[in-house]
Amino acid sequence: MSSQRPSKRRAREVALLNRLIRMQTERPWVVLAVALLSVALAGLLASKLSLKTALGELLPENKESVIVADQVNERLAAMSTLTVVAEGSDNEGLKRFVDALAPELRKIGPPDVGSVDEGVQRAREFFTERRFLYAPLKEVQEIHDEILDRYEYEVAQRAGTWMDDDYEPPPLTEESLRKRFEERAKKSGLEAKAKKSFPDGYYLNPEKHVIAVLVRTPIGSGALERSAQLEAKVRAAIDRAQPQQHDPTMKVSLAGNLLSSAEVYQQIKGDLAHVGFWGVVLILSVVFLYYLRLRTVAAMTLTVGIGATWTFGLAYLLIGHLNSSTGFLFSIVVGNGINFGIIYMARYLEARREAEAAESVRIAHRETWLPTLTAAAAATAAYGSLAVTDFRGFKHFGVIGGTGMLLCWLATYAFLPAILMVFERFSPIKPPVGWSARLRGLYGRPFAWLAGRFPRAVILVATFATVGSFVLAYRYIAADPMEYNMRNIGNEQ
Repeated sequence: MSSQRPSKRRAREVALLNRLIRMQTERPWVVLAVALLSVALAGLLASKLSLKTALGELLPENKESVIVADQVNERLAAMSTLTVVAEGSDNEGLKRFVDALAPELRKIGPPDVGSVDEGVQRAREFFTERRFLYAPLKEVQEIHDEILDRYEYEVAQRAGTWMDDDYEPPPLTEESLRKRFEERAKKSGLEAKAKKSFPDGYYLNPEKHVIAVLVRTPIGSGALERSAQLEAKVRAAIDRAQPQQHDPTMKVSLAGNLLSSAEVYQQIKGDLAHVGFWGVVLILSVVFLYYLRLRTVAAMTLTVGIGATWTFGLAYLLIGHLNSSTGFLFSIVVGNGINFGIIYMARYLEARREAEAAESVRIAHRETWLPTLTAAAAATAAYGSLAVTDFRGFKHFGVIGGTGMLLCWLATYAFLPAILMVFERFSPIKPPVGWSARLRGLYGRPFAWLAGRFPRAVILVATFATVGSFVLAYRYIAADPMEYNMRNIGNEQ
């Protein structure tokens, strides 16, 4: 009985595989319609993926420090700065421009603008009025002792018990205290330094003729749409202040972490697009150089495109967004996911030399599905090892990469045969002749010649290279190559 069960299960597997192959070879358009429908649905989901570039999106969610930071962020509003920088040739004109601009910026008001800081005038007035509250502790203690002495003297004088007629504590009045504080402030030189740094209270560099106005906003650096709206409002306020009337040579620009965060976001998006595009182009170029058949490149492009679309559609359902680590996965998923199509196509073309298209599909299915599925499972396990970590940069990378391998394998064996059959109906494959037949596999011949003529030398070189690489890798890791300065991993531009 036990020997019959495997044979029955094997028979069912073969029957199921034959039905699938029959559908793919006899009704390829139906299969491709299913593919198109699934791609449309997955593409719709994938289009909803957002890109979150903040460092916090990579950190583990269950760590106490991250939990506390999230709680603080929920209770405290974000604070970003948008800096208006004006350059000209007339310092007085720059000051007049700031005086005209500040009221226009304040008109924008909440929730976009929290405060406008055109200089240290208000801060200086605030601390000047309350300067006695910031007196040094030693000085406060001295005054306290003097007050006690004077108090005891006055009480003793009233009671007629003061015995030392030659000593009288100095009188303490508001005027004398103010005079003392002002004299000590002059001796410290702090006030002179403040006036030297900001002589008129403006954020002005008189030598370079540059002045700045700081706009504080509760808009976080990740709120790109609101950041763009605020930027437009600030530029409109600048136009209303008419900078050219105050100084014809004046040039006004914007800076600050609010804009730099948006610029970094756009640069990362641009990098993702370039990496994805050129990664796919290079991968397909290698495939073309091997097969020298455009239909082969087209078939595998469609197949791996289906798998990649499924992958990122599922990523939206499982995660909901991409981060600065997973954003680059498109070219990685395509680069690894196309391997199953390469193996399938190689066996199909080999069988196609002697068999019809339908039989070649059957042979390619039967002889490659299990090895490629094993490879896909191994790749998924490798990515899956990252998914068990708490660090979300690795965790999400492992989830998307692991599911991508299985989905690309599934797309290959579900739709590549149907695509090949459609191509065969329009233009059956013919044996290669001429220059294409001579070039096919040309780059592999030198390696085959070396392996055949000098097998021992090849093994020896490979052994030395492996040992040397291991030693170099060990020394590199032992030197702690981890970069801890976040500024060094930022955008170079």
